[in-house]
Amino acid sequence: MHSIKVSWKKIISWYDTNGPRGPLSLGPGASKKDISDLESLVGMALPNDVTESFRLHNGTTDLGGVFSYGYYLLAIKEISKAWKEFSKGAKKGVFNGMDDLIEVKGPIKRIWWNVKWIPITGSGGGDFRCIDMDPADTGNIGQIIYFNHEAGPKRVEASSWTEYLSDFADGLEKGGFRLNAEGTVIPKK
Repeated sequence: MHSIKVSWKKIISWYDTNGPRGPLSLGPGASKKDISDLESLVGMALPNDVTESFRLHNGTTDLGGVFSYGYYLLAIKEISKAWKEFSKGAKKGVFNGMDDLIEVKGPIKRIWWNVKWIPITGSGGGDFRCIDMDPADTGNIGQIIYFNHEAGPKRVEASSWTEYLSDFADGLEKGGFRLNAEGTVIPKK
């Protein structure tokens, strides 16, 4: 598994060579204050690998996507907005009765929205990969889960942000992804 810095270098290098829109448009790193403000908002410290990643890149500068299926790295400002919106809905009971509809793969608590899930990538349509700071008993704090706005949490995608980035960087490098007709990175089948 690569470090956060090495994974980002590999991802950037792949986009420099293969990107459908040219080089990857990543924002500059977040300040300590930006990270601290997010941690204050969500009421917990972020995992070290996540803060390291934000110190390097605070989101993408366009919505063209970084990750497969057009998902992009959220900026702290976007994370705060999404987290507030979903957490407010959970506190108001908007998702009451929806827990029974959830089908999860992996150690994720079967609730529609958990205030200890912090979005880190987004689709632009309400779907996220989240940092799970409150996993089910056999899960890992900081694991990456996929959340769908219509179906709730679906699956664990990696045990950490480090693993998620490393696996994606390796997949790009080893030819595990291709560009579809729209220029979106998708897994090769």
